[in-house]
This record gives sequence, C-alpha cells and structure tokens, in this order.
Amino acid sequence: MAVVRKRTLVDGKTTRWDVHFRGTDEKQRIKTFVRKLEADAFADSVETDKRRGQYVDPIAGKVTFQTYATEWLEMQTFSRSSREGVELRFRRHVFPVLGARQLGSLKPSTI
Repeated sequence: MAVVRKRTLVDGKTTRWDVHFRGTDEKQRIKTFVRKLEADAFADSVETDKRRGQYVDPIAGKVTFQTYATEWLEMQTFSRSSREGVELRFRRHVFPVLGARQLGSLKPSTI
C-alpha cells in the first residue's frame, strides 16, 4: 500500500511529500512531490494500477533494448540455427539502431 509522508527540509520551512510504495518486484520505492495533492493522486494511481494489473515499474523502462533482447534470447528454446539467425539479425540490424535506447523511450512510431 502506498503511504504519503510529510518531510521538512533542512531550512525548516520547505515541505516535501514522499510517497512510499512497493513495485511489482516488492522493492521499496519513493517518489517525492512538492504538493500533497499530487502525492495523494500518485499514491492512488499506483495502487489502482497494481490492482488492475496495469502497473509498470518506472525503473524497468531504464533497461536498454540490447540488454533486454539479449536476456530474452537466452530464455528462448530455439533450435541452434534459429537462435543464430535471430542473434545475427539483432546484431546487424536492430542493435546498431535501437540497442542503446532505453525500453521506456521506445514507442511504436520509433519502430
């Protein structure tokens, strides 16, 4: 469950609102807001998305396409020749263009 906590900065006057929540991987996350209204709205949206099964961890989108594709390829049960063909196409055509891009930055129009 997402929890909103008030935090006063060192100057003693400035207030921030921290939303503490767990991602789908059960790791603790914190997101900070200037206004309580924004923090409450974010906490509500995270919990709603998790209940609906639509929550996407913002950290997951920071993985590069090449890292993701390489891990994906290792998990596939291709024959040896199919694996080599897919790996070759990734290496020659996809990785030079999209390999260094973060997954979160890729849109259908990018492809």
